[in-house]
Amino acid sequence: MGSLLGDWPSFDPHNFSQLRPADPTAQPSKLTPVTYHPTHNRTIPPPNQGKYYILKSFARKLFLYIVVWLNISVFYLFICD
Repeated sequence: MGSLLGDWPSFDPHNFSQLRPADPTAQPSKLTPVTYHPTHNRTIPPPNQGKYYILKSFARKLFLYIVVWLNISVFYLFICD
């Protein structure tokens, strides 16, 4: 099937055989194939991302917020009294 540009081939991003090296003088033997290596299995969530982890981290942040607020309140009562 021809393209709108006449005899020029249409670019298909899924057809890797149409891609050319950036350096036209590079020999095919010098090209290194690129291989995709996933960092983790993408069908299951990464570790420590469950609902219990989120609730635990929220409870920890809330507890720290209350402790800091109480410390500031006690400091204010003794210093500014």
